[in-house]
Amino acid sequence: MRDSGRRVARLHFSQLWPFPADGLGDNLRAAGRCFVIENNATAQLAGLICRETGVEVRDQITRYDGRPFSPAGIVEEIRKRL
Repeated sequence: MRDSGRRVARLHFSQLWPFPADGLGDNLRAAGRCFVIENNATAQLAGLICRETGVEVRDQITRYDGRPFSPAGIVEEIRKRL
C-alpha cells in the first residue's frame, strides 16, 4: 500500500486482557480511517476496542471459515473499500 503512496500503519494485539487502552483511543482518532481485521463473524475485537476506548472502528474485515488471512487478501479487501 505504501508503494501506491498511501500512509499506512498496523497494530497487532498479542494480548487482549487486560486491554491496552492507554493511548490507544488517541492513536485511533489521529489515524483517521481504521480497519479491524479479525477471524470472527461478529467482529468481537472491534466491539472490545469501542467499549474500552470509545472509538468505533466502522471498517471491519472478518473471516470466519477457519482459514487465515493472507497479506495480499488484506490489501485487496482494503483497496476495495477505499
